[in-house]
Amino acid sequence: MDRGDVEVEFSRTEYENRYQQARVWMGEQGVDALLVSGEANLHYLTGYRCPFWGVNPDAHLAILPLDPSKQAVLMLPEIFAFLASASWITDVCYYRPNPLAPAMGALDLLRSILDEEGLEAATIAVEAGTGLRNTLPILLLERLREQLPRLRIVDATEALSRLRMIKSRAELDVVRSTCHVSALGFQAGLCAVRPGTSKRGLAGVICDTWIREGEEAGLLRQWFFTINAGRNLQSWQDPAPISNLPLDNGDWVMFDGGYIYRGYHSDMIRMACIGPPSSEELRLYDLVLAANTAAVQAAKPGVPCHALFEAALREFRRGGIQEQTLRSLSGFGHGVGLDVREPPFIKKDEETVLQAGMVLALEPWLPNLAIPGAGPGILVVEDMVIVTETGAELLTLLPRALTVVA
Repeated sequence: MDRGDVEVEFSRTEYENRYQQARVWMGEQGVDALLVSGEANLHYLTGYRCPFWGVNPDAHLAILPLDPSKQAVLMLPEIFAFLASASWITDVCYYRPNPLAPAMGALDLLRSILDEEGLEAATIAVEAGTGLRNTLPILLLERLREQLPRLRIVDATEALSRLRMIKSRAELDVVRSTCHVSALGFQAGLCAVRPGTSKRGLAGVICDTWIREGEEAGLLRQWFFTINAGRNLQSWQDPAPISNLPLDNGDWVMFDGGYIYRGYHSDMIRMACIGPPSSEELRLYDLVLAANTAAVQAAKPGVPCHALFEAALREFRRGGIQEQTLRSLSGFGHGVGLDVREPPFIKKDEETVLQAGMVLALEPWLPNLAIPGAGPGILVVEDMVIVTETGAELLTLLPRALTVVA
């Protein structure tokens, strides 16, 4: 069957290195094979990338044995054969998801592969925490257990998350490109903010820039970004749709999220206001900016995640923010990669120690603001950084000051 002609995103050596790191964990835990199904993990370990995640109910799986003499296998619905060439795995098996079709179904094919690989009584690790979605239906796993009662299934969710926390040089180059294109789009959007412009108009400016400047046009996965606008922003998420309603003097605008390239996300926040902000609004915005800077400067190898949270919190205390508000703040950021929010998390009591190669989105924020004369109910500046051997490399090369539209 034709494997198609889809671009391979990374070198075979890159994928082999990732697989080898997974093998180290498997050997330590007594795991004979990984049964990978989650979108991000399947993409990370195999290169396979389906454009229909979230709407496709069929199983997309990879069987990755610990024993190097055994073959890694990619198992896909027959209709997605044209995407198989994106993976380094050459042993690809197909099934027909329609149970009435004469070809083998997913359960029979999976059992057959495990039998052929001598894994019918093995210890298999799956993403029991997050991976049992459409790509590995729970019913399929339960039936597999019934048919192979000696099979032992353990969870690999946390292990795979930790594996993906440290990005390779090749990954970091992709993340840099992602952030560069994202910043170009947000800068164009900020320049377009004015009275009479709508959220839909701003979204068009941003997306048009990403299409012109980026290498992907959101075809394999839609971009993740939101536009929040109005007199009194209360959260990142605007409950109103991106509409044609015109913006007016006194409105605030927030861009959040970013461009996606080769599956790797960017996540940044920039804000603008139409008309001059009050002195208190400017003071609080500058305070958020100072907290962001403190978190960025605290990001170094060997530092626990909670230290970045505490660095930002100290700036808020210096700025006179009430303890009641500060107690409500539980997190100021997260890791970014093939998921827009992934470990590690920048929050109080988070003991994960930063290492070179981690990619973070740092977003100290102030909620529930009671500013005289309305004003924004939330203020935030979000930047992405790479943790380096000596500190942090800022990725979101976009002006951080508040954009004020006269």
